[in-house]
Order: sequence, then structure tokens, then C-alpha cells
Amino acid sequence: MQVLVLLLLAAVMLADQGLGASWSAGSIPPWLPPLVAFLPPVACVVLEYVLVRRTLRLAVGGSPASILRAGTRLRVLQWIVVGCSVVSLAGLGWLELVRAAIGDVVVLDELLSILPALFLLAMLWWVQWPLERLLRESLLIRRLDEGLPVHPVPSAAGYVLWQFRTHLLLVLVPVLMILALVESAELAVRLLRPGSGIAPVAAGAAGLLGIVLAPFTMRLAVGAVPLADGPVRRAMEQVLREAGVRVRDILVWPTGTSMLNGAVIGVFPATRFVLLTDGLLELLSLDQVRAVMAHEAGHLRHRHLPWTAAMLFALVALVGQLVEWIVNPVFRLALETGADPGRLQSAFELVAVVVVLGVVFIGFGAVSRRLELQADAAAARDLALGHHEGDRVTPEASALVASALESVARYNGMDPARHTWRHGSIRWRQSRLARLVGRPIDDLPIDRQVRLLKAGTILVILAISLAWFVGEAPA
Repeated sequence: MQVLVLLLLAAVMLADQGLGASWSAGSIPPWLPPLVAFLPPVACVVLEYVLVRRTLRLAVGGSPASILRAGTRLRVLQWIVVGCSVVSLAGLGWLELVRAAIGDVVVLDELLSILPALFLLAMLWWVQWPLERLLRESLLIRRLDEGLPVHPVPSAAGYVLWQFRTHLLLVLVPVLMILALVESAELAVRLLRPGSGIAPVAAGAAGLLGIVLAPFTMRLAVGAVPLADGPVRRAMEQVLREAGVRVRDILVWPTGTSMLNGAVIGVFPATRFVLLTDGLLELLSLDQVRAVMAHEAGHLRHRHLPWTAAMLFALVALVGQLVEWIVNPVFRLALETGADPGRLQSAFELVAVVVVLGVVFIGFGAVSRRLELQADAAAARDLALGHHEGDRVTPEASALVASALESVARYNGMDPARHTWRHGSIRWRQSRLARLVGRPIDDLPIDRQVRLLKAGTILVILAISLAWFVGEAPA
């Protein structure tokens, strides 16, 4: 779900840079962008409302597979909702129409431009609530049979609010906060020191401040609280000490035990938090929770967060440069046909952005999956060292990490064989863990692969920087 939020925000940033404005200037009627942003998504919500009723009848009649199909259908409809907003923003000038109505107000114009997508995503969750309630009520019975604690089923509004906080606000709040700081700094410079030329410096400083503050806003967005002192917290702190990483605090991420997950937020130790969901702490054994914490500690020890940002930047820059080298000659040839230069340029810009985003999406997913494998391997390595078994990954350590992944998938209701963009599938990760058994802990194959990725990232950034410098140098 976070990838949809990032896609929506990327469309806003591209529209803010002018993509879609020239395309829509004088050639697109003003009613078309809001129509594209609203009409197909509203049709999706109505369709889902009808289909949910049919799915309920099938499920009550003994067809649980219909509920699984409903989950897949929901993901498809979510992509359609966000896709319509992306087209309206980056292709039809929707942001420019919003600004024409309210002005270029700090963050407000960007927020209003993505509001249709956010509202209609919430409506999709609302109409899906009867199915979710049916699932949760059936899980209550299973939890009672297994002797596990039970929790009250939330209302429809409570469910939508939880989905919004977990899947949207976790990304939306810090990004909008950073954007607000940057735009406020630029506005302050324009008002107080017009023509001084320091606006980029002020914006950069504001952006850095936003990155420092982002973990605190993310914590507030999901309502995380410190993990209470006790055996579990002390075990988690020991895992972090053995991995040689520092964090500000270990937090419990409240989800009503409806989700099992762990995450690390924050780049700097003083502003870095580890999040563990309440469901993870309640449903997994202490050893399995230690395995999850060792996985998160692996992300920290290998500095995956800053490297992820660097790899994304390198990927965007490389693909963008390659597309530019291809598109520019084709554009010049197309101009010779006598086409309107303005429309032709806008069309080529839109196609180039779509190609770049598509290739970056595929490439970044592959990179992210390698980082997940390295974090899994780091967990197996640290758990093997914790048992003082020598200098090789042990079967017990590998099996413990694999069992934690299995339990997370099971309690999250996720098919272990289902592939995901950033994490791959649970089965794939478990098979890679099994291959680590008996290997030297200081010479794991995935570590070599990631070192090559990091070296490639540095080379690409240096090469692109040199190309830009040469291109900007005076003749």
C-alpha cells in the first residue's frame, strides 16, 4: 500500500515541476481532470459495494475462496483509484486547476490535489468492512480454541481509521511535513530576502530538518508507545547490542493485534526507532520475536536506509539519462514532421516519465529484495553467534528466522508463496535462508551481491555527477 502513496506523491512532485501543465494549457477542458480523478474511482467503489454483497453470500454459503478473491480485487481497485489521480495530476494539469482555485498555499494545494484518491481509498475500505468483520469474527473463534487473547472487533469507522493510519499516514505525514518545511523556507526567503539567491540553501536546510524530525511524526502518525520494561524488552536490547547498533527507543505499534510487522525508522541513532506491532509481540514466541528484531538490526548494521535512498537516486538518474539520450533524437525527428512543438514536447515528457517510473519501479523492487535477503542473512548470522556455535550459520539459526517469517505470513493471512514488490515471497526467502546453513558467517553470498550493488551505486552517482558538471560547464 505504501508504494501507492509514494506513487501519488511522486505525481504531485512531477506536477509541481510543470509536468501536465503545458499539456493541459488551452487543449484540455477544465472539467476533464476532476472527472478523471473522480468518476472511474467512484465507479470502482460502487462496483465493490455490489460485489462485496455477493461475496458475503458466497462466503456464508461455504465458499471461503471468494474472500481471497475479494482481497485481490481490492488491490486492483486501489491501483485504479491511485492511477486515475496520477493521470489527472501528471497528464492533465489537475494541480494547476487546484492552484487556480485556492492559490499556491504551502502544502494545502498539494494535499487537496490528492484528496480525491485518499477519500476514495477510504471508501473502498469502508465498503469492504463487512468482509473484514466476517474474517475477524471467525479469527476470534480460532483464537479462543488456541487459548490466545481476544480483542473486540472494531467498528467500520475504527477499521477505516486504522487502515488510514497504518497504510497512508505512515508515509503521508512525514512527506507532507518535509514539503511544508521546504515550501515555508522558500516563502520566508522570498518575503524577507527577495532576490538574495539563498532560497535553495534555505530549502535544503529545511529538508534536512524534516528528515531529522520525520521519525517523530511517523511515531505520532501510528500512535506508537515505548515497549514496557521486562523480559521481552531486555531480550530486544540484547539483540541490538550484539548487532552493534543503537536506537533511541523500541516502540510498540498498536494495531489491535491485526497485523504482524517490524520496521526501523530514522537515519541517525538519536532519532531512530524500532517498531514492533502488538500482534508480533503477542502471537510469536520470544525466540521468533528475537529473530524479527535481528532482521531489523541487520537493516541497521548494513545502513540500508541511507543506501536505499542512494540506490533510488542512482537508479532514477541513470534511467532518466538513458531515456533522455534515446528520446531527444526521436523528438528532433518528430519535429521535422511539422507537429506542434508544444504538444509534442508535452507528449514526449509524459512518455519519458512513464518509462522512467516503470523501469525504476522494476529495478528498485529487485534492489529492495536483495536488501531484505541480506537482513534475513544478518539475522541468521547474529542468532548463530548468539548461540556460540562457531563461525558458520547453523541450521537452528536459519530455521528460527524461517519460522518467524512463516508465523508472520500465517497470522497476517498472507499466502507464503505470493510475491511482493519489495520483499519477494516468504517461500523464496525461506529457501535462501536454507542455503546459508554451513556457510562462513563472514563470507555470505548475499553480502557480496549487496557490496557490488553499493559499488555500482557509487559509480553511477559519480558518472552522472560528472556528466552533469561537464554539461553545465561553459563552452
